[in-house]
Amino acid sequence: MLNKYKIMKAQIVLDILDEALANDDEKMDCYLQMYCNGREQGYTVFNWDNNVMVSFSENRNSDQIVVYVGPCNPLDTLSLEQFKNAKYFECNAYPEAANWVYQCLRTKILKEEHKKTRKAR
Repeated sequence: MLNKYKIMKAQIVLDILDEALANDDEKMDCYLQMYCNGREQGYTVFNWDNNVMVSFSENRNSDQIVVYVGPCNPLDTLSLEQFKNAKYFECNAYPEAANWVYQCLRTKILKEEHKKTRKAR
């Protein structure tokens, strides 16, 4: 038997998100890849048109769902800012987490705004 426990929460969020994207009138062009950061294993979805990348998984320290959002990165890595601004959802809040990911993918992140934010720190 193949144990999929570590990826299960992310997979449920992805399935709900996939349905929302399929029904989206704007037909966003998104790309999917695996996300792994130690004990956090899930997915990263990219919307290059809006310069947004969203990673989600089960949180390493709890059974909550964690979502990281930020500008697309050619190295596909998360920044310290993305980790600090993580959004957490209760362990069974799959529709809420998927909706948050969907809304984030629809939001345009301007490269200039991100640079200003980084310089302000």
